[in-house]
Amino acid sequence: MLQRSMPFLISVPILLAAPFAVAQPAPPSAPEAPSLDARLAAVLDAPGGLDARAVADRARAASTAGLRADAEVARAAAKRVEVDRAFVPRVGVTARYTRLSETDPTVIDGLPIEVAIPGPVPNQLAAGVSLGLPVSDWFLRLPVAQEASARGEVARRAQAEVARRRAALEAVLAYYQWARTRLVAVVAEAGLEDARAHLTAAERLARAELASPADVKLAEAGVARASLGLDRARHGEALLAEQLRRLLDLPDGAPLAIGEDLTVPPFAVGDAPSGPEALSEALRARPESRALAALDAALAAERDVAGMGRLPRLDVVANLSVSNPSPRGLQNEDETVVVWDASAVLSWSLGDLLGADTVDRDVAARERGVAADREALADGVALELEAARAAIRDADSAATASAVELAAAEEAFRVRTRLFALGKATSLELTDAETALTSARLGVVDARIARREGEARLAHALGR
Repeated sequence: MLQRSMPFLISVPILLAAPFAVAQPAPPSAPEAPSLDARLAAVLDAPGGLDARAVADRARAASTAGLRADAEVARAAAKRVEVDRAFVPRVGVTARYTRLSETDPTVIDGLPIEVAIPGPVPNQLAAGVSLGLPVSDWFLRLPVAQEASARGEVARRAQAEVARRRAALEAVLAYYQWARTRLVAVVAEAGLEDARAHLTAAERLARAELASPADVKLAEAGVARASLGLDRARHGEALLAEQLRRLLDLPDGAPLAIGEDLTVPPFAVGDAPSGPEALSEALRARPESRALAALDAALAAERDVAGMGRLPRLDVVANLSVSNPSPRGLQNEDETVVVWDASAVLSWSLGDLLGADTVDRDVAARERGVAADREALADGVALELEAARAAIRDADSAATASAVELAAAEEAFRVRTRLFALGKATSLELTDAETALTSARLGVVDARIARREGEARLAHALGR
């Protein structure tokens, strides 16, 4: 009897379970979502877009700091011309007309005969040309003064290059920050798509009474949270885009696009030297070093120019004049004469001697300042190199870790999505998987951009 009833007992739970199996909706066969690389590729390497090199070149040309430095270069060039003109022979031209009042002749008494000396000529004319030749300055002061002004101009040009390189680095980093927000927006769009798919599945399961209203509310909260993240990403992108337009002097509202593949490093760290060799290369290549060297040379020449003040000056002076009446004769003779003179003048001034000592002290103080700047530059460049390399190492480590994390998060999200569609996972579990996937995607994007930023900082530190 028991044996005959066993098939019936076994078939009962099967029959009872059959309606539920039929009522459970089959998961939809949606097309597979594109991978993160595919999503990023859609906004990378756009035709006509910006790349780091184009950004740097445009920033150099549009930099207000560079334009201000160019003005200082123009001033240095004008000062150089002024120095050259200071040693041009001094030429002067004068012309004078004098009208004297009429006077009676002067009568000299007591002589055997009456002598009357007529008054001066009432209409007097004089014209002259003078020439001064700074002979000693030509041979002593001029070469040194020209060297000082030339070195000063070189220093200004190097400082202008420093300003433009800084502007270029600032613009490149701003470009990468904008690109990061652009890619974050892509990740946020993907997260919103996942959250909406989650909500659709939750509503479908709730209609089949396989999910609770709380699951639907949790999915709705996920959609709202993803929408907020996307809005914030787009707002940040708009702000950084406007900043980038300002740095590049682009028109308001000019469209921006990423014109390079940010997944490929533009600069291989292995090609860069390391240790003392890297510091030596950087100090040789950086325009700051050229500016300091030019300042040193200019200060030395300035001291030499001031030292010339301790020596006597030799000038040759010549004058030529045409006058009526003659300045060397009687003023009452109406006669036009031509006279000339030439002199060699040796002079020395106590003020020049004291001024040279003052200049020596001033130059010595500025040379100590340049030496301190040189030490500060070496320390700063060494720190820049180390910080850039550390940033690149961190970015590489983050890239490795984020790749593993992304693979795990994608698989976990795929499994949780499948299980949730079958009613075997909760909405909270799927939400956690969505959060982990978005975080992993953001980690990949951040690691790639951080690598680019580190490369840009390293190239700047090396003077490349």
